[in-house]
Amino acid sequence: MNDNPLWNTPIQLRIGDPASVTSNVPHLLGFYPQDSLVLVTVTAGDPPRLGVTVRIDLPPPQYYELTARSLLQPLIINDVVSATLVLVGSSRHDPNTPPGGWTEPSKDGLPHRSLVDALTAALADAEIDVVRAVWTPRIETGQRWWCYEDPSCTGELPDVRSTALAMASAVSGDVTLRDRDELVVMLEPVPSDTLRRTEAALEARAHLAPNTNTAAAVQLFMDAMANTHELTQPDGADHVADLIAALRPPAVRTVCMGMALDDRAHDAERLWIALTKATPGPWRAEPACLLAVSAYAQGKGVLARAAVDVALDADPHHGLASVLDQALRMGLPRRKVLAILAETTTESASGDARTDDVG
Repeated sequence: MNDNPLWNTPIQLRIGDPASVTSNVPHLLGFYPQDSLVLVTVTAGDPPRLGVTVRIDLPPPQYYELTARSLLQPLIINDVVSATLVLVGSSRHDPNTPPGGWTEPSKDGLPHRSLVDALTAALADAEIDVVRAVWTPRIETGQRWWCYEDPSCTGELPDVRSTALAMASAVSGDVTLRDRDELVVMLEPVPSDTLRRTEAALEARAHLAPNTNTAAAVQLFMDAMANTHELTQPDGADHVADLIAALRPPAVRTVCMGMALDDRAHDAERLWIALTKATPGPWRAEPACLLAVSAYAQGKGVLARAAVDVALDADPHHGLASVLDQALRMGLPRRKVLAILAETTTESASGDARTDDVG
């Protein structure tokens, strides 16, 4: 699930225009989906606003009804009033899928119609309107799309890389990845010999008392943002170990989470990505959680999900990772996460101020 990544950007998306919605899906998700069901939603309000974007792999036919019901909770929690359904490609589980996948409608009509029917009925029970339901083999410039409700409702996708959302994403420095695999590669660890050097450096620092000077510790992260590439190099082990050791005090971690709420968010995200790649073993969970918080706060649900998975793989019992995992599974609205982060950061800052006064 993904919140609108351009939440505060004054861009209008023509929800009633299948071509407009479909061509913007990659930039809402952060990657080009394949074999997917995507729901682009609108939330209640005056005026209504673009809401969460939900993506799942196309399920096998026997799970259509279950899939439809399971998608309701995050939509209801987020006050969704309407949705556009975009189905992309084929399901490898569907025995009716021809070799090579669907490239155009069959003589019996569009693929996955039973899934659309099940989802439309489930949404109607929840008083959520389906504006359009669209199928396309893939999302790329010039690709033809079709509407489920009207065979004559069809057309070709415009330049997918030149939509308003695509341009806004480019300006903000966000890259739309080719597929989810690129996201996995982006978080892959550095070579094992480099990780072993970093592990040795971390173990050498384990007996040292943590630095209680929060401001000095946070400054280490601010300085590291300028050269994040160096952290993933073979000679970056000691620098990575210093940064991970600096995260030990809870107050430092709280301030680092708060970076997701201000103008440091983009640079901080690059730093957490680099540290997630460069940190070994259970220590990796800390930067991965900070990356998940940053991604969640910016509406990058897919990246947040990937970061939480990395954190839980590194440390299955990590408290913050478990909380974030539940928030993502429930579809907890972005605004609630931001409120919790803001409150936590404010309380931490107040506590630091009282400590400084006592000192």
